[in-house]
This record gives sequence, C-alpha cells and structure tokens, in this order.
Amino acid sequence: MARIVPPRLSWPPGVLLLWANDLARRFVWGSLTWNPASINATTTVDTTFSDLTLYPELKGLRAGMPVTVTPPSDLNAALGVIGCWCPADDRLTIRLRNFSAGAIDQGSGTWGFTQVLT
Repeated sequence: MARIVPPRLSWPPGVLLLWANDLARRFVWGSLTWNPASINATTTVDTTFSDLTLYPELKGLRAGMPVTVTPPSDLNAALGVIGCWCPADDRLTIRLRNFSAGAIDQGSGTWGFTQVLT
C-alpha cells in the first residue's frame, strides 16, 4: 500500500503542487441522484449503478477498493445503508435495509460517494 507523505512547510511551491496533484488523483468522489424503489418491511435490497451514460461520475471507481456512500439528509430513520462496494470498475452497489414493519418509499435524493485509490 502506498504511503501518503504529509506536506512540509519547507517544501518549495512546485513540490507542494506535485504533492497536491498526486493526492487528488488518489480520490474518486462524486454524487448521483437516485430514487430507490419501495423497500418492503424487513427487507434488504442491492442496487447497482453501472450505466456511465446515466452516471458518468462513476468513472474511475475501482473494484476491490474501499468506497463510502453518504445518503441524503432526509433518509428515512428506518432505512439503513448497510453496505456499498464496487463489483467491477466504474460500478457502484448500494445495499439498503428496511428495519421497519412496513414498506418505505424513500423518494429521490442526492447520494455522495468517495473512494480512496491506493
């Protein structure tokens, strides 16, 4: 695993710029608008986003690398994001769980994601 060296105040500006560019290339981040399908009571649902025509922001995600997902702020309290991963390059899968006794239709929202490439 590559080690990221923190910048030093004594580094010349050109070296700091190279360090910042290297750091920026190690991150893939973006957001997508998603309206999850209605989820039945006590059910887990996986949704995979793979169409780069609809979701060009997924370009650069790599299979096998850790990824995090940030749900919209109005996520229903009975829904949980219990997993996310990249099953293949440029794809993202989000696993939602309905912990309630009734069906939940979350509605559309903006979901963020971040992946650190090593």
